[in-house]
Amino acid sequence: MYNNRHGGAGGSRGGGGGNPFLDALEKLKEDYNHMQAQLSTQRAELDKMNAEKEQLQRHYMMYYEMSCGLNMEMQKQSEVAKRMTALLQSMLQYVPAEQQQSTLQAMERAKQISLPELQQLSAASQAQQMLGMAAAGPMGAMGGALGMAGALGGPGGLNMAAIAAAMGGMRPPQQTDDRPTQSSSRQSSSRQRSHSPAVGEKKPKIETEDNDDDEIDVQNDDPAGPAVNGKTGRDSVLSGISSSGASTPAAKNFATGQQRLPLAQLDPATRMLMQGMLTPNGKAPYSYRMDGTGNLAPTIFPPDALTDPGVPKSVKAIHDLPHGEVVCAVAISKDAQRVFTGGKGCVKIWDLAANASQARARLECLEDNYIRSCKLFAEGTHLVVGGEASNILLFDIETQKEVAKLDTTAQACYALALNQESKLLYACCADGAVVIFDLASMQEVARLPGHTDGASCVDLSGDGLHLWTGGLDHTLRSWDIRERRELSNINFDSQIFSLGCSPTDNWVAVGLDTNQIEVVNTTPGAKDRYQLHRHDSCVLSLRFAHSGKWFCTTGKDNLLNVWRAPYGALSVRASESSSVLSCDISSDDSVIVTGSGEKKATVYQVQYDASP
Repeated sequence: MYNNRHGGAGGSRGGGGGNPFLDALEKLKEDYNHMQAQLSTQRAELDKMNAEKEQLQRHYMMYYEMSCGLNMEMQKQSEVAKRMTALLQSMLQYVPAEQQQSTLQAMERAKQISLPELQQLSAASQAQQMLGMAAAGPMGAMGGALGMAGALGGPGGLNMAAIAAAMGGMRPPQQTDDRPTQSSSRQSSSRQRSHSPAVGEKKPKIETEDNDDDEIDVQNDDPAGPAVNGKTGRDSVLSGISSSGASTPAAKNFATGQQRLPLAQLDPATRMLMQGMLTPNGKAPYSYRMDGTGNLAPTIFPPDALTDPGVPKSVKAIHDLPHGEVVCAVAISKDAQRVFTGGKGCVKIWDLAANASQARARLECLEDNYIRSCKLFAEGTHLVVGGEASNILLFDIETQKEVAKLDTTAQACYALALNQESKLLYACCADGAVVIFDLASMQEVARLPGHTDGASCVDLSGDGLHLWTGGLDHTLRSWDIRERRELSNINFDSQIFSLGCSPTDNWVAVGLDTNQIEVVNTTPGAKDRYQLHRHDSCVLSLRFAHSGKWFCTTGKDNLLNVWRAPYGALSVRASESSSVLSCDISSDDSVIVTGSGEKKATVYQVQYDASP
């Protein structure tokens, strides 16, 4: 009886045209996909709102600085007026008795300013400011600069609180180049650091919004990345890009009131501006020449600085390579047809001539750790990879197989360099050592001690006889490759994140954790150098063109800049939508490839003629 009843029910359901359980599952799948799409949309909206929030916070701090500055100026002027009144009253005794009463009446009348008089004074002041700006250019009207919100933390990194202070009265925060300081982001020794497995090991740092220093933890350039060192997404690396120093001790000093800054303590751009040292076209300079005594003067570029046929006039993005993870390292083959992008746990190989939208191959390496550097052998047959792991891996590109593993014994390898014959490998490690490997025997042959903090970048001189390394200990060091000993070291005010050696001249350019680039003359006995200021944040990568006529830099400010070597005339500026972490240049200087926090690499065609 029960079997028949059940069978009838089953037949009735079967006659309905399908299995209801499968239908229900299909509906659940559709609902799930719909919810996933909504979740993605909400995440995008959340990212957008967070970006707007950061922008509002920057504006708030900008206006807060202006408000504090104006308030302090008002207090100062009020105190001046009181003291002048007391002085005048004390001098009344020297006025003849018959004139004392009229003098008192005149003083009282001077204190009574009507509203129409205030309006007239305001209009006259504004007119004077406009005349000053017209005469000296937009950056020259210092009298009216305090009222211009756009002048606060602009591309030149000017902090109006500091300017007003040096002009006479405000108590400013020190200029921090986030809009220049990014705190000395990858910066001073007392910084906050996030650590990978081993306690005490250090990573290069990137500036933060609160102007505390965090290490370069590339996972933070992944908005959806997992929590790392107690921070999620971009927080650890981009734990802030916002303020012009409002949360730093300097800003607190500004709020509580300390002595005004001496002119010499202001950043070079502000100091030059206030001293009236503008370029002949009336614009604030961004390149300065420093002599042996440390004095800065705006660089006067030669007439052919940007017209030389070997200097790029523009760059054009021709390919986007969707790596899928934050691209921390890039390399390009000699023929500019293959690009290698390093992200989290793998290197992808792209064939630009075939299909730039899909990787040709994938090399699994370093497990789930981020890759910091990848270098091609001179003949293009092998690739060496290093990153946030103690091992350096060597791959055969054709077979896509790992052929060797080299142990640095350090927590991480931040940078790699190969000599011209690809026989020696130089690895900059998190413990400050520079390890040299013989690639024929695959053995460590030397270890160069010297850096007291992580060695973050490395390059070889054009003649191949000297090795240059930069570190988080604020030093640039040169080494004799044959004798394997340190030759010299140069101290900087902040950590060094990137460097490049000119292949044709004795110049080394370094990118700092502030917004500065310094180009140092390495000729024995020479002390001159250039200081460049057109980044708004830390300079994360730097490469010289093989011609030696120009070099490119990328930074946390999303910019790719191309400079004329060595004096830094800015030739090209391109903007991306996220931090640009790495770059490389093809051997014929015709292609630039960059890797960014937007989980992609961008390939640029370098254009040397001015025609569009």
